[in-house]
Amino acid sequence: FFRIDPPAMPFCGGPFTHGPSDTPLKQWIDDPINKAVTDELFKKHNCTKEGDKVTCSKGFAWGSGTLDANSNLCVEVGPWFLPVSDSMAYNLLQSTYLNDLSIHGP
Repeated sequence: FFRIDPPAMPFCGGPFTHGPSDTPLKQWIDDPINKAVTDELFKKHNCTKEGDKVTCSKGFAWGSGTLDANSNLCVEVGPWFLPVSDSMAYNLLQSTYLNDLSIHGP
């Protein structure tokens, strides 16, 4: 017999805000005024946005983040054999990209 493990739950944290005004991130991303900025960022990092989920890929690796109504962010990475956990990816995303984009978490 073999066992199939259920998919791991993504690593979540937040809430996140944007900029000096600390606008909740979900509100900032959903504001049509910011669409050109976010579209350019997604394109630059090879990302697609479907609803509240953004998936980015580099080579065969991928990462996706889902932003909930309260501006909490959940991160998943794959494929499964990557030596990176979802929590490591979350911390890397926060320290490498989000801080540079004036996106702040707890």
